[in-house]
Amino acid sequence: MAITRINSPAFEAQGSGSQSSISTTTLTKVNFASEIYDTDGKFADSRFTPTVPGTYFIYSSVLLTGSEDQITQFYIAIYKNGSQYLFTFMQNGSSNISKMPLNISAAISLDADDYVEIYVRGISANSSAFAVENGSGRSRFGAYKLGL
Repeated sequence: MAITRINSPAFEAQGSGSQSSISTTTLTKVNFASEIYDTDGKFADSRFTPTVPGTYFIYSSVLLTGSEDQITQFYIAIYKNGSQYLFTFMQNGSSNISKMPLNISAAISLDADDYVEIYVRGISANSSAFAVENGSGRSRFGAYKLGL
């Protein structure tokens, strides 16, 4: 009896070390350098290209850190084929936060040549720089094919 994997291709990746210089004016691609698993070798260079048409559940969790305890807004976006597909943001009413996590997920129809990536942006009260904190699995990106 053959085993059929209905939820593949699938992958999950995390960063390795912090990614500094996250822009306060534009969305910046997040680097996910370390694969946790990649069932079919479809994840490379922080990009998932499934090559198998279908509907995929895409998810990411990113931890943004600021140096001056002044994070006021944090944006996270799923990009499909180089364009923003979906975004969400969190706005902080206080001015004393130095770390802000944000999650995003969506079921997205992908063709064989489509690809997805994760982008972020931070805004601070004093225009300070941001970083994505990647150590110990703090920021992750994954996807799997839905068995529809």
